[in-house]
Amino acid sequence: MKKHNYFLVVFALVFLVDILFCQEYPKVQLPTTQIREIESEFVENMVYDLFIDLPPGYVTSDKKYPVVYLLDAYETYGLMLQTYQQLIFMHEIPEMIIVGISYQIEGDFYTEGLREYLDIRARDYLPTYLPRKKTAKYIRYSGGGKEFLSFIEKELIPFINLEFRTDPDQSGLFGYSLGGTFTTFCLLSKPELFKKYFIGSPMLSWDNWAVYKFDNTDKLYGSSDTLNVYISWGELESKSGKHHPLKDYLLEKNNPYIIFHSEVLEGETHLSGIGLAYSRAFRRLYGTK
Repeated sequence: MKKHNYFLVVFALVFLVDILFCQEYPKVQLPTTQIREIESEFVENMVYDLFIDLPPGYVTSDKKYPVVYLLDAYETYGLMLQTYQQLIFMHEIPEMIIVGISYQIEGDFYTEGLREYLDIRARDYLPTYLPRKKTAKYIRYSGGGKEFLSFIEKELIPFINLEFRTDPDQSGLFGYSLGGTFTTFCLLSKPELFKKYFIGSPMLSWDNWAVYKFDNTDKLYGSSDTLNVYISWGELESKSGKHHPLKDYLLEKNNPYIIFHSEVLEGETHLSGIGLAYSRAFRRLYGTK
């Protein structure tokens, strides 16, 4: 082969490889989910994406549906949604409206996008501020929990109740890890805001167990509010194994208006148990069987 023909062949191969690897293909979408956005006046300079999934019979019925608000939708919404869809398919839980709270983030999920997500997440989910030198390396911001809770109470819930047919007596908040920390903060400080709480593997030691300082659950006494709480954690997360401090705290409080069930996920670590935890949460809090 002549020299110039050789270079032509090499150039052609490189060009074809470049096309194959750079070509844009359609991305996987969740066909039943709509995306809405809501700007917050409580969380400064923040527009949230809402991933909303309506039940199969919503359009043809006049029923009101429970609403489950899912934290960490940017990262785990697909897993949570498809877990829910399998459970309603088998009639293990009733149909409901799913609202995933997510962020408008640019950049690759595995690099700068993930970093931005972790920063916003930590800021929103942690109720008190600590300087960065006193925090874990993956927590660079904190202390926005009160503002985020105001966003949920005064902006998000009214928006969803206005836009859709909802049953407020069956509303739930689901959070895992730092999301579980925030859900604990919500349960203790604003217990009447939801009727059902899923708290998965929460980090409660933050700022010397500051979340307990917000406990306002005594206000439930004499009210008509009875809350259902499900707590789970992985057996292999810590040396405590089958014990969890939030379980002990609620047992000691012995508040008759808080009905809670706790469960250790045997053989699971902090991250390996996420799917199982959400499946159990849906069934324990909304199960029909």
